Amino acid sequence: MHLLYTSATAFALDSFHKPDPGQPPPGPVSCLEYGPFAQSDPMRLSKHVKFREEKFGGVLFETRTEKVFTLNPVATAVVREIAAGKSGPEIVRSMKERFRGADQAIEKEAADFIAELRAKGLAED
Repeated sequence: MHLLYTSATAFALDSFHKPDPGQPPPGPVSCLEYGPFAQSDPMRLSKHVKFREEKFGGVLFETRTEKVFTLNPVATAVVREIAAGKSGPEIVRSMKERFRGADQAIEKEAADFIAELRAKGLAED
């Protein structure tokens, strides 16, 4: 099973609008303020996950199920930040600085990727 992350795809931020009953959504808003990163708890890889960087990017190994997930360079950068104990907002800020020019796209993609890592039990707060 491969977990690939790409910064080339742009996504709309529709699911991250600030809720306001009876009013239309205000337009795209920051994941840092209203989305999955509204909290700033440090993140970490789950205790059964090992991370290794490779020439092509990186690898996550889930030791209980023995599943290997390959990561491209952008996903590796996100996982490196998680392994360093950074919070969601810190990770997004770092990715926005590193991959300039696609601020909202990289913010959304980082949020989606971290949500996928959490859903698979590979990362936690």
